[in-house]
Amino acid sequence: MTIIESDPKARRNYIRKLLSNASIEALPAQVITTPEIVQPLPSAPVFVPFLPGSDLDSTIIATRNLVSMGREVVPHLPARSFQSRDHLSDWLAAIRSTDTKHLLLIAGDTQFPLGPFKDTLDVIDTGLIEQHDIERVFIAGHPEGHPLVAPKVLYDALTVKHAWSEAMSIELHVVTQFTFDIPQFINWLDQVNQITNSIPVHLGIAGPASPASLAKYALQCGVSLSGKMMLSNRSARKLLTQWNPSALIEDLMRFYPVSRPAAIHIFPFGGISKTSEWIKKMTLFPKAKPVY
Repeated sequence: MTIIESDPKARRNYIRKLLSNASIEALPAQVITTPEIVQPLPSAPVFVPFLPGSDLDSTIIATRNLVSMGREVVPHLPARSFQSRDHLSDWLAAIRSTDTKHLLLIAGDTQFPLGPFKDTLDVIDTGLIEQHDIERVFIAGHPEGHPLVAPKVLYDALTVKHAWSEAMSIELHVVTQFTFDIPQFINWLDQVNQITNSIPVHLGIAGPASPASLAKYALQCGVSLSGKMMLSNRSARKLLTQWNPSALIEDLMRFYPVSRPAAIHIFPFGGISKTSEWIKKMTLFPKAKPVY
């Protein structure tokens, strides 16, 4: 992990580019009932998450709605929620019918698989992703570790997925779980780059939110909210009142240009409108070109 002095203007421009092109999540129910909710957001991809117990068809409907608005969409593919190979193939065909060629491949939060897929590698092994002409696949990254999976297993899986994407000419990206610890993220990013420095990594951050909302999602995701972190991280201490990720972004600037993510992905736990307002305050300049 390296901190070096760099041009302050270059650092600011880099952060502005990241934020002006930040991707964001929008729940299927939000998009289906009020699709205009995403209009104030930057025109970068909108990720459509899948919640355990939800209907997979709602992801298809939400994706179609967003595409009709001219948005680039990244629907979540939760491996454990598919009942069979045919079920997965039909879902992929429906997603492709919306003219979407990207997806986020995850195991999913369902404790027990509903079908033959226990993890993302099982889905990859079917060959269905390339058969349905998916061009870009996002996979999850865990800078603060995974509550159920050892780090070596995660890195080994990344190696396998990278080799698969290269063989199939599929563009592979990593989107991390939201983090509060930039130095830890940078250390993790350096380890990922040792495996392959060709995979764009998107840093996941939590948008402005209440402490209760963040604690709820952090517990589900295995993100650390320990007392030690609360005392040592000036951004995290604000969780005691109201979370604002601005200080986290300032921490990220300290590591530019040696170690840096390709993009930022925002989890809007406090609401899309609040996150949109925060992005505008942090950028306040015309749309920049993507940095990846």
